[in-house]
Amino acid sequence: MTGTVAITDEGWYRFLYEHPELREVNFWRPSARASFNAPEFSPFFFKLRARHNNAICGFAFFAHFSRLPDWLAWDLFEIGNGCPSFEELHTRIADLRAGIRYNEATGSEDIGCIELVSPVFFAPDAWLRPPEVVRYRPDPELLRWHNNNKFRR
Repeated sequence: MTGTVAITDEGWYRFLYEHPELREVNFWRPSARASFNAPEFSPFFFKLRARHNNAICGFAFFAHFSRLPDWLAWDLFEIGNGCPSFEELHTRIADLRAGIRYNEATGSEDIGCIELVSPVFFAPDAWLRPPEVVRYRPDPELLRWHNNNKFRR
């Protein structure tokens, strides 16, 4: 079985942890330049950054990837975007784009939307520590998980 381990924002996790009723979430990226492809309904794990010990804080199953304008992502997923409002989503996208020096003139207004179904978010005391190999790799945007417990890009 192949799955994905993706680095996630703590704010996105915390907001969605408070909404266990959601059956579908959008693991969005501030740019739609890179596509995402995985087997349908393959596991997709949420990994926090180093300040949280690179913990796995939940998972879902991959359904679909789309390039969408932020307003349409909001219309489709609403709070499943991990934000309480469209304004907050727009602000988070702008902040992340500023951090990666995103060039609006050469880039698209679209964001990358990874549609995930049946999300599960763990309580902080149930976070999982990933295998040691993760700590020694660069901090890539996405890692692939294989049934032999090895990671690859």
